[in-house]
Amino acid sequence: MRLLKEYPLFRKTIINNFISTLGDSMYYIALMTYAAQLDRPDFGIMLVSLSESLPYLFSLMMGSLADMSGQRTKKIIYTGLWRGGLYFLVGILIGFKPSMMILAGITLINFVSDIIGKFDAGLWAPFLPFLVSAEDFEEAQGMKGAINQIVNMMSQFVGAFLLGIFSYRLLAFINSFTFFLTVLIVLTIVSELLQIEKNQMDSSRQQLAFRTIWEQMVSSVKELYHNRILFTQLVLFSLANGLLTVLVPLVSLLFIENTHLLINNFSFSLALFSALMSAGVVAGSLFGSKTFKSMELNTLCFYIFMAIFCVGIGILGANIWVLFIGGVGVGLFVGGASPKLSAAVVRQIPIDKLGSVNGGISTLLMSVPPIATTMFTGLASAKTLNAAVYLLLICSVVFALASLWFGFKRLPQRDARKS
Repeated sequence: MRLLKEYPLFRKTIINNFISTLGDSMYYIALMTYAAQLDRPDFGIMLVSLSESLPYLFSLMMGSLADMSGQRTKKIIYTGLWRGGLYFLVGILIGFKPSMMILAGITLINFVSDIIGKFDAGLWAPFLPFLVSAEDFEEAQGMKGAINQIVNMMSQFVGAFLLGIFSYRLLAFINSFTFFLTVLIVLTIVSELLQIEKNQMDSSRQQLAFRTIWEQMVSSVKELYHNRILFTQLVLFSLANGLLTVLVPLVSLLFIENTHLLINNFSFSLALFSALMSAGVVAGSLFGSKTFKSMELNTLCFYIFMAIFCVGIGILGANIWVLFIGGVGVGLFVGGASPKLSAAVVRQIPIDKLGSVNGGISTLLMSVPPIATTMFTGLASAKTLNAAVYLLLICSVVFALASLWFGFKRLPQRDARKS
């Protein structure tokens, strides 16, 4: 909490992120519940999951566009307005009779909104190192992750509760309102953001042409690839992220097939599983910088894969307690590893390339989830849920052994902001 008191601009950006995450997370549980009630819940859940994961494939392009954009602060405001408008449209669509066609339209809008969100993240990236001091950056990243997960955990329960009272349409309108509210918050810190943009960032921008964007993307990938240690770590995290993404869809299918496992109802049970993972992330983010300080990132990856293995065992045996324990473990190690990796990236990547490189990192981390989501949910739909879970268990063990095999050294402590 010291950071929130000491850095007012950081505090307001946290509040801004808090509100947008609140709406997004609350509506995610609503979409999953909507998909679960359709005639083909397995296909519906796959659509919702893909609409969440596919936009990350565009992160590199959106980050490159953000890097070449002037007037970042102005564009941050516009992205909030666009996303608010899109979810207002979702509110109109979801009021019609539930069908797979309506869900397909909603997931398409969600897909477009999330792509705009990647552009917004690229616009914000160069501001982040100036919100706190260099010494407090890793702690700030951990706090930001912890707060995000607290909001995610709280909002999914709120969403599950509100589904019993309000309609899907009203929840969509609430989600729309949260984005409009973030615009108002940004307007309160416009002068500070403009000052950072003017004094700390390069004002020269290249012409936005496809060739320029492509060259920027290639340059960002090379920047990552030349740092072999960082690149190898990111590959392991992308594999972990791929398996992590399929957990909620597989758990959703477990609850649909085994209604005796439900606690209260489907939406509450799914929110509870997600909340336990979020609680683990919160604990890892808040205390991981000290608890895991001497632990190498590849070791943390090993524990992530083993926790995912535990979740798989819980699904296979329809044991909700093993499932929940594994979920907490996954969150704990992911929460401990994420700020460590984020701080390493900021130390080693020049400020003027952070937007595109962050986009490259997101693209690398999220290139596996769409494939994994299609493969695992498709296998569960075409064959059985158990077939998908067996594949999950095999992948977890293989990737865990790979993380130990690499045994890479800790990242050097070069600070790109001083170079």
